[in-house]
Amino acid sequence: MKQVRTCAVIAITAVWAVAAVWGQSQPKAKPRAAATSATMGVEVKVTRIQETRYRDFGPDATGDMSSGTQVSLGVTGGLAGKAHQFGKLKIEKAVDDKGTRLTREESPFAEDMTKGFVSTQRSFAPTIANGFGFDIPLGSAKRGASNIAQLKGSFLILSGTKGSVVIPDVAALAGKEATNPELKAAHVAIKIESVEGNKVTYTMSGSVEVVLEVALVGADGQTMDTSNGSSSTDGGPTFYTMEASALPANAGLKVALVTDAQTTTIPFDLKNIPLP
Repeated sequence: MKQVRTCAVIAITAVWAVAAVWGQSQPKAKPRAAATSATMGVEVKVTRIQETRYRDFGPDATGDMSSGTQVSLGVTGGLAGKAHQFGKLKIEKAVDDKGTRLTREESPFAEDMTKGFVSTQRSFAPTIANGFGFDIPLGSAKRGASNIAQLKGSFLILSGTKGSVVIPDVAALAGKEATNPELKAAHVAIKIESVEGNKVTYTMSGSVEVVLEVALVGADGQTMDTSNGSSSTDGGPTFYTMEASALPANAGLKVALVTDAQTTTIPFDLKNIPLP
């Protein structure tokens, strides 16, 4: 019995020794670095990824458009910190490590940055030092996939000097296009479609991406509180409305715009993005 106990102790001690040596010989796992792509001093980096799976079995099922993968990107450095707007997003390739194509047939963007431009400083945008961020909604990865093997595409950033012009007395311009040398130089046309009561309706054409903001101002130049909206039809112009609680005489439109705008294409090629 004594010999058996001794062997047991030796065996256990040997197991502990092997385990200790094994633990010492194995390097600690390092967290995987976020996928990054850089060009022209601008870095595009994955800041977050989330995955949602949803299926509706009800009689009024509308499909599973809410299912999918959302990749959040941060854009920093170089012109990113000077950009006023970005857009014209193109997704060339999005595929998981099982070969599943993740691009959607229909655009799921609330603001369709694939067709036009959106502000880098929009109210719900993430705060990123020396840059901006945005989300790319993709389809669902195949079950068992461990990462997005490649997310490749490009977008435009718009930079330049920010300025502003005032179109005075909008009521007198109802049904007419505003005449302004700064707007003409920026290749922007603004037409006051109508002024009804306290509501002003206008349309814009030309290089509208350089227009950052439009506000109603009083004769003293002070910005007024307004309720804003827009509407459009396929192939038609977008009608913008601004309604104040009271529209004073000689009220004007203040247009903030980029006066010497330039657009720069930023490509990105992100690989091996870990799935949640």
